[in-house]
Amino acid sequence: MYKILLILFCIHSLNDTSDIIQKDVIISCSKSANVLFLIDTSSNIDTNTFNDLATQIIPRIIDTYESILSNFFLSILSYSDRINEIMPLQEVLDGNLLKDKLNLLEISNAQVNHINALEKSSSIFNDLTDKPNLCIWFSNSDFSDLVNIQSESFINRNSCILVAFNTLNDVILRNVT
Repeated sequence: MYKILLILFCIHSLNDTSDIIQKDVIISCSKSANVLFLIDTSSNIDTNTFNDLATQIIPRIIDTYESILSNFFLSILSYSDRINEIMPLQEVLDGNLLKDKLNLLEISNAQVNHINALEKSSSIFNDLTDKPNLCIWFSNSDFSDLVNIQSESFINRNSCILVAFNTLNDVILRNVT
């Protein structure tokens, strides 16, 4: 009844391109899930890291979910000082079409607003309790205490698993069931 989802995050280190940081996050879930990619597109993120996210990492995750899950729903949000909904929550029928939407991502020179991003994200999972909710959050920012408090509220409201991936540091897995 349950499958184990293995997410491989392979990011080239900014200091040494031959060094690959690989993180495995194992999440137990049914054959269906709601997935949100929350992507920081502010100037905090390095251009090479950003390109790796859009062309390698996120497409690999989509391929993995498409092969493992019988169905899953996906949403993609990018943010800096404002929110850009790249794709509303919808069933994934063709992963290649979704990858084309990733070409719409671009880095902004604006300041980052994590709080607004979390508030918008929480509205996506409102009242969706029929399957697991997973938010994969990519950012290079150091999160303030206010952002950490807001993320805990987001998790509690949405019974969601939040994987905050800071490409400068490490993966933080937060799970509230």
